[in-house]
Amino acid sequence: MLGGANAVPELDIQAILRELVEGGVEFLLIGGVAVGYHGHIRATKDVDVVPAPDRQNLERLAGLLKRLDAQVEGIDDFDKGELPNPLDPDVLELGGTGRPEDLADLQRLREARES
Repeated sequence: MLGGANAVPELDIQAILRELVEGGVEFLLIGGVAVGYHGHIRATKDVDVVPAPDRQNLERLAGLLKRLDAQVEGIDDFDKGELPNPLDPDVLELGGTGRPEDLADLQRLREARES
């Protein structure tokens, strides 16, 4: 039986990309959707993007995500306060998911680049 109480809403990829473009967010499309645009169709349940890292762009992205009521997949697997708010431009500016291990990896990468 299709649908039912646990049915996942259909992913409107074009609407999501349109929102990003109209919101002035500069981004690079990656993941399953990007692969599909190159003719290699594969199932996906999200749209993966890498935003341009400048502060103003991240603020536009954070505002758009809040306006769209974006949800972090798997957030319920963590205790409240365990993850920083991924819709905060300060967290977006750090890169990754904001998980402590990701932030530590990013810091090591920055230090390696500087030395």
